[in-house]
Amino acid sequence: MTWNEMLKAFNEYKIAAENGDAAAQCALAHCYLNGDGVQTSMKNGKMWFERSAAQGYADAQYYLGFLYLYREKPDAENAEIWFEKAAAQGHAKAQVEIGRSLLGRGEYDKAAEMFAKAAAQGDEDAILFDEMMKQRYWENTK
Repeated sequence: MTWNEMLKAFNEYKIAAENGDAAAQCALAHCYLNGDGVQTSMKNGKMWFERSAAQGYADAQYYLGFLYLYREKPDAENAEIWFEKAAAQGHAKAQVEIGRSLLGRGEYDKAAEMFAKAAAQGDEDAILFDEMMKQRYWENTK
C-alpha cells in the first residue's frame, strides 16, 4: 500500500470513527500504532481502542488488553479485564490470553476450556495449548 493509499484510508477511518463507528475506531487505532497515513502515536492509538472497546467491539477489547499486557508498563489486571470482555464474545485470541493466565494460576480445567473454545475456531496457538492440555490430562489419568 502506498503512502497516499494509507493516507486516504486513514482519513476515511477518521471520519467514520468520529461518527462513532466502532470498527473504524479500531482501524484508526491501528493506523496510529503502525504509522499508516499518520505519525505514529501510542496515545492516540490507545484512545481509539478505548472508544471502540467501550462500545463492545471485541477486536478493540482484545487489542486494548494486548496494549496493557505487552506494550505499556505491564498491567495484567487491566489486560485481563479487556481480554475477558473480548473472550466472552468468542474472540479466539482473547480466549488464548485468558487460558494462558488461568494456566499460570494453576486453574487447569478452566484453561483447558478456554483453549478448546479458541482451538475450535482454528486458532493455531490455542490448538497447541489444547493438545498440551489433553496430553497432560491424559498422562495424569493413567
